[in-house]
Amino acid sequence: MFVAAEPDRRLKAVRVLEQAGQVVHCRAPGPKEAPDWVQRRAQELGGRITRPAALLLVALVGTDLGRLDSELAKAMDYAGQGAVVGEEHVRAVASAAAPARIFDLLDAVAEGRAADAARQVPLLLETGEPPLRVLAALTRQMRTLLQVRLLADRGWGADDLQKRLRLHPYVVKKSLQQARRWEPWDLAQGLMACVEAETDVKTGRKNDEAALDLLVTRLATRQLRPLTRRCR
Repeated sequence: MFVAAEPDRRLKAVRVLEQAGQVVHCRAPGPKEAPDWVQRRAQELGGRITRPAALLLVALVGTDLGRLDSELAKAMDYAGQGAVVGEEHVRAVASAAAPARIFDLLDAVAEGRAADAARQVPLLLETGEPPLRVLAALTRQMRTLLQVRLLADRGWGADDLQKRLRLHPYVVKKSLQQARRWEPWDLAQGLMACVEAETDVKTGRKNDEAALDLLVTRLATRQLRPLTRRCR
């Protein structure tokens, strides 16, 4: 058996091996294929996982099959023998991880659940996540929601959005649901509020944790003052 990451097929030795033997491509699945693998793997382990839960698991863990296998096993153990693994089980086993916490915070903010959003901030910071990184995540979220809302209003579907914005299928699905809760102008104001918060921290006008707390409250309660500058 010969193993190569990227064999150079211009080499005579490689061509001879390909003609004499059988070539097996072992490419890792991408974001679109990984949820299928997760569902097949769950069946191999004697269980089941819903499609939304498989999408969420890939969004949180990535496409590394070793990590997916490990986290899937945890979720199945948590759900119990014979139970179908759902999103709540995936979130439960990943609740201590920073990516899961950030997902919970972003969901609470986008859906206007102010109390839940306020509770997520200290829990997220306890994981060691820097406030500036959380601010950056909120900025990306508001920008994504604004893009999704504007394109969806023009008739773009989930597949088109995924290709254009290069987003994970789960993120596209969630963003479409959440963007409908906002008016486009409110999303633009929210994005500007994120930029203002980051600027305040980086220029020393506000403490990073204080700026994050204030921003989360403003976004989740939709208490956004009118834009002072016209967007070009």
